[in-house]
Amino acid sequence: MMSVKQKQRLIEVVPYDFNWPLQFEQEAKKIKKALGNNCIEIHHIGSTSVPDLAAKPIIDMIPVVLELDKVDSANAAMQALGYEAKGEYGILFRRYFQKGDNLRTHHAHIFELGNPEIERHLKFRNWMRAHPDDRKAYAHLKKELAHQYPYDITAYCLGKENFITAIDKKAGFNGLRMVKALTAREWNKVRHFRQFYFLTKQGFLTLTPGLLSMMLMFILSYFKEVATSLVMPICNYGHTKEPLCVSLLLMRQKETIDTVAGFWHYVNSGSKAKGIIVCTSSHHQMH
Repeated sequence: MMSVKQKQRLIEVVPYDFNWPLQFEQEAKKIKKALGNNCIEIHHIGSTSVPDLAAKPIIDMIPVVLELDKVDSANAAMQALGYEAKGEYGILFRRYFQKGDNLRTHHAHIFELGNPEIERHLKFRNWMRAHPDDRKAYAHLKKELAHQYPYDITAYCLGKENFITAIDKKAGFNGLRMVKALTAREWNKVRHFRQFYFLTKQGFLTLTPGLLSMMLMFILSYFKEVATSLVMPICNYGHTKEPLCVSLLLMRQKETIDTVAGFWHYVNSGSKAKGIIVCTSSHHQMH
């Protein structure tokens, strides 16, 4: 019988390879062709995109598309390139593809234009490129975690979380993140609302108290025929660094909607973040 360690991939953090940018360029051309006109651009992200940074030897990419739903029709073309389609794979409103089986070589994280995850990854990458001290600290952390958890990718990733959160804050990421929509119809409504009211020329989202009020009124108006109550525990929004949660409890006939739509105002304060969530009846909160 194969042991658990044999089934799991060994986590290896290796010195920077000057071939990584070339490998990205070669693969990006193939992916752009596979995704067709739906693909606007492809970004090299992750540690392999940062010169002089030690990394797992896996090329991470963000293909940006006009319509996420159309990506599914390109699964066969991606599979022809050696990729396995994994769907959202734990990150909402993403299409994730991985190449290389257990000998992983490439990851494609496909997001729709305007998704704040694009901004977050690019800000992190650009910060690390420009700040050698943080780059050195990150490399040291990753090597230590790989040594401590050689076969536990979950523990490895969790060990990096506080560092990444701190860099996100330094890099100025201050975007709204979509948490969840229960149906495609709800997602399309929220997407339209987001694009109409919140998108900047750069395709990023910002939030002010006024826009927060507008957003809540929009959601309540849209669901006015089914909304039975509004729960708004607000903790000093805009005045302190304490976490914030805005919760909407909506009813559709006699059934509670698990989640109608969610926004996360990703303003980090230490290990926590302010958040805006249209949440479940159990009042699940994001931290």
